[in-house]
Amino acid sequence: MESEAFRTLTAPTKSPLASTSHASPSPSDPSQGATPAVPEGEAAPVPAIWLRDLAWEHLVQAGIVEGAGDPVWDDSCGPASHCWGAWRLELRRLQADAETDRFGVRAVSVEGIVVEMVVASDAVVSTQALSTATPEPTRRPGPSATPAAEGGLHVVTLHSLPPQSPYDDMVRIWNGALGQMGVRGTDETLEQALEALRDTGRLVVVEAWLEDAVADYGDARLVVERIVAEGSLPGPRDGDGLVEGWVGTVVPLPAAATYDDYFDSWWPGGQYGIAADDAALAEALVGLRDSGEAVRIWGVLRGNESDYGQVQIVVSRIELADLDRVGD
Repeated sequence: MESEAFRTLTAPTKSPLASTSHASPSPSDPSQGATPAVPEGEAAPVPAIWLRDLAWEHLVQAGIVEGAGDPVWDDSCGPASHCWGAWRLELRRLQADAETDRFGVRAVSVEGIVVEMVVASDAVVSTQALSTATPEPTRRPGPSATPAAEGGLHVVTLHSLPPQSPYDDMVRIWNGALGQMGVRGTDETLEQALEALRDTGRLVVVEAWLEDAVADYGDARLVVERIVAEGSLPGPRDGDGLVEGWVGTVVPLPAAATYDDYFDSWWPGGQYGIAADDAALAEALVGLRDSGEAVRIWGVLRGNESDYGQVQIVVSRIELADLDRVGD
C-alpha cells in the first residue's frame, strides 16, 4: 500500500484547476464542441521570487520540507532555477491569457523527492509527487511467476531511481492493480529498449508476467517479453480533428453523472469526453482518472458523440506530461 506521506503529497488541494476554455467546466452543464484556443504571442517573464516563495511556503506547510530559518536562495544553479540546501526549485510559465496565468514549480531534493506544483490565482492549486526519498512500492500478491497468458498486457511507464538506490529503475503500471515494481526484459534488445524508455513519460503497452519475492524494487519484478507496437489512429470520419500532444488531466465525474470522466485540456483549452479503442489504454485511462497526473495525449477528436459535451477524444497514445514542453 502507499505510505501516508505519499498520499499526503499526492492529495489534490481544495481549489480546482482554473479552466481556460470557452466550454463550461461544470460537470452538470458541459458545453458542446469546445474550440481550442492556442496561446498567442510571447509569454511574459515568470515572477520568479513571488512564485518561488509561494511554492516554498506550500512545501513547508505540507510538511515536505522543514521550515527552520529563512532560506538563502542561489538563482545561478540552473536555468529558471533557485537552489537552497538540499532543494532545487525549477520555475516555468504554463499558460498566460486574458483569464489566468498558470505556473509550474518542480521541487527536487538530493534525496530523490520530486514534487510538481501548479500555481494559479496566487495559490497552489495542484500538487503531485513523482517519487519519494523512501518509496514504498505497491504490488498485487502473486506466485513467483505469473504466465503471460494470465499477466497479459500492461500499460506502463519506466522511471529511473535515485543514485543511492540499490536498483537502477522501476516500472509503474497504469492498468489493473499491480502498482510499481522492478522491471527487466527477457533479452538484451528488450533491456536496451526499456532503458531508452526511462523517464520519457511514455505510456507503452507491454506483454509481461510477474516475478514475486525477487531482489528488485519492491521485491517484485515485471518481466517484459514484448513491447507492443503503438496503436494506429482510429479510422477517420468526416469532421474528425487531430489531437497532437494536448496536455491536461483525466477528471472523474460524480457517480450520478451520465458519463464517468472527461479530459480537462490545459493546452489547448477545453473539456472533452475521452475514450480509447485499445482495451489496455482504456483501462489506463481509468487509472489516470484518479491519479491527478498531467498527461499528453494523441488521437482524434470527434463531434456529435455520446460523451461529455457531445465531443470525444479517442486516444491512441499517452505520455506523462513534461511541463517544460507545455505550449511548444
